Amino acid sequence: MMEITIKNILSYLEGNTKYLLDIFNLYPKHQQEQVTWRLLICKEDCVKNGECEYCGCPPHKKAFVDESCNHGDRFPDMMD
Repeated sequence: MMEITIKNILSYLEGNTKYLLDIFNLYPKHQQEQVTWRLLICKEDCVKNGECEYCGCPPHKKAFVDESCNHGDRFPDMMD
């Protein structure tokens, strides 16, 4: 189980907020492409299992967070 910290709470809020923005087509196109790419990279493990193998978060929402939970092992932080 993940440790509950201010950083993790903010990450949770960021992922869920941006996920909702995407649902309402208010999320920038260049960032939507990065989210799609992140989910494609993780489709065989994280997406299939329904949780990130690095942090345990739901991948469809975690992919929207600017900071990579895998420290660049699979993909970098969200780019401008």
